[in-house]
Amino acid sequence: MTDLSSVMFYKAKFTITRLDEKELLWKLILHIREWQTVKWKRRGVQLNNDDRSWSHLKEGKGRIDSEENDNFIEVKINSDYFYHSENDEEYWACKIVEKVPSEKGLCPRDWTTEVGFERKSIDSAEFSCVLTYRDRPGVFKPCDDPTPPSLPNLIKMLIEDTSIRCHIGAENVIAHASLLTSGAGEAFWKKLISPERSMPYIYISPERDENESQRSSCLVHPYNLARAVCANAKVFFSESHDFSEEFKYYCGRDYLCQSGAIRVYRPNMDISNLEEDKFNHRYLTARDIFELRDMDGSKEYRNECSEEAIKILRRVLAQNVSFYDTLFRIDNCMALKREYIRSKRYAEIRSDRDKLRSSQNEVIDEGIERETQLLDAQSTISNLEEEIKAKDLKIDALEMQFYNVKDAARKNRELESALAARELIKTLPNEKFEIVCYFKNIFRDAIDFTDQCNKSLKDCKIPSTSLWRTFFLLATDMRRLFRNGSSNPCDEFKNITGIDVARGASSQTRKNADFMKQFDDYYDRRKIDIEAHITFTNIPGLAFEDGQSIHFCYDEVSEKVIIGWCGGHLKTDGTRRLRS
Repeated sequence: MTDLSSVMFYKAKFTITRLDEKELLWKLILHIREWQTVKWKRRGVQLNNDDRSWSHLKEGKGRIDSEENDNFIEVKINSDYFYHSENDEEYWACKIVEKVPSEKGLCPRDWTTEVGFERKSIDSAEFSCVLTYRDRPGVFKPCDDPTPPSLPNLIKMLIEDTSIRCHIGAENVIAHASLLTSGAGEAFWKKLISPERSMPYIYISPERDENESQRSSCLVHPYNLARAVCANAKVFFSESHDFSEEFKYYCGRDYLCQSGAIRVYRPNMDISNLEEDKFNHRYLTARDIFELRDMDGSKEYRNECSEEAIKILRRVLAQNVSFYDTLFRIDNCMALKREYIRSKRYAEIRSDRDKLRSSQNEVIDEGIERETQLLDAQSTISNLEEEIKAKDLKIDALEMQFYNVKDAARKNRELESALAARELIKTLPNEKFEIVCYFKNIFRDAIDFTDQCNKSLKDCKIPSTSLWRTFFLLATDMRRLFRNGSSNPCDEFKNITGIDVARGASSQTRKNADFMKQFDDYYDRRKIDIEAHITFTNIPGLAFEDGQSIHFCYDEVSEKVIIGWCGGHLKTDGTRRLRS
């Protein structure tokens, strides 16, 4: 059953054939082990790597769990296995659940990988893999952008393994695009109409270049597209207009693809029924690709068009959720095993009953009836397992509730610490460093100061009373405006407090890269922009050109106003003209 809250990221199904005498299933499990252990080792998470544990996983008897770690990353791998002794068929499936907190402070994203293995002959097996993700329900945080298309490393490892062959029908699964050159038009057309072709073909035609009549580039990067749809389609492209003319001659008007267009040729082409079949092979014209983004003619624009086109083709071919229920997964393996055991036992019961009826053995007949009831009870157990799944969903909801309560508790602890600190203050500080420490303790949930700000205090000439008032208003009124989603917090702040706030640097200052580097700062190991500032010019004893400034920003992650500079006015185009 499809999880409606999940997003299909990638799916694939193809045949793997061994080229040596080693066991095919164990080859697959070793690849899964390498994929998972190497990936999580980079993140400081340890997974059990010994052969014994993974052998148990192969037999469907054990599970692999990540060890506790400071990153709060949770990885769980479980499996099921079934061997059909009469047919010498082997079935195995595993489910990998990865719960990973967001490094950006956003809603956590949980990933699920389901791998299926169906061996019905000694040397070959059907391999299936589906990756989905979901933003954890019930968490009151914004969600991250959709994960961009990529080829899962497990698929890449299988394709690159020289001891096995990955194929769909007679066609090898590859992760690169094939270049078509002049003279290949007839051969490519024969491949397209071949009844043995079992994979969709994507052809990227060259864009017509007015400056270069024979060769031109493609609007979509062929190798990026090939990786995005790997194991779901094969990608072909050409940079030769001679090939385009050849292909046009063989395919005719109904199957034509030229002038930068991209076309998906489905298998089982029926050229005897052109009027209907030509609509089965959809395409994007060059105009369609350009309209994916507002045209401005830049190189960056063309790259964005290419990425959007790749996303469309990936969604159509490698993220089609309707194929989810056709892929072999752990639930299918468990159901297959249960059905096999039941059918085998039913056959034994029917055989025993036929024998016993002839001997009129009522006692044994009663025993057989009881065993039939036992099998019926096992069917009831299967139904109860479905109810358990529903309970698991409730448990997930409670986990989300716990996550939110824990997050709220952390914020409450900060407030309690701030309130406790207020009780310890006997006199109000007057020195610049003491004022900063005061606000860090008393308003720790609303305002904070970077290391750069602390260094700038040595040369700060802003009167203490002005610092007090400004810090207080930033920690209260300015923070409230940002948290309430004000469209123009700087102007509203001036209306409330009378303090003029510049939202950023002037257009002339922005043209100077050295000036703009001053506004780059770091808070909690994240880069922040402190362009917004309040300027102090009428300070007794200081010339106008020696004015002071406080630079700050609002940090969405911590929900605090962050002060990045408090001292002499940073260099701008205006201060340069005043001092010259």
